Amino acid sequence: MPGTTVDQGQIHALTYLGPVSLDTWRALREIAIGAGDDGQKVLDDAAELAVGQPVEVGIAEFDAVTGIGYAAGANTSQPVGVAVDENGTEVIVFVFSVVGNPDATTIVGFKRQTGLVDLVEGPLPISNSTGNMTTIPETKEQR
Repeated sequence: MPGTTVDQGQIHALTYLGPVSLDTWRALREIAIGAGDDGQKVLDDAAELAVGQPVEVGIAEFDAVTGIGYAAGANTSQPVGVAVDENGTEVIVFVFSVVGNPDATTIVGFKRQTGLVDLVEGPLPISNSTGNMTTIPETKEQR
């Protein structure tokens, strides 16, 4: 159940996207761009791509990779689903965005077992060599 405390902290149910293609990754990016800053709309629209029951993911798994998007210049981060890549590996799918710059929206799949970057769709420079920070970079508005 979402929000239930377990050994690894809270868990959240994410949409199960099943085996995905490049078209699916691009559709997810378009969903995120179209939703703007409405995170619930991103989740609702991504759920329309579901191919099975939601998958429970622990908050620690999110925390292990969220900072990679921030290090690449994003200032918003949202996990949206669990997918299976072309090699059969499960990935957690994240949307990383830059407020005010929808074209920077980037979809990233992180391998569940290792946290390594599996696929990137969008312009943010996210790779396995991108650092991992836990705070959002300061923006001009915060200065």
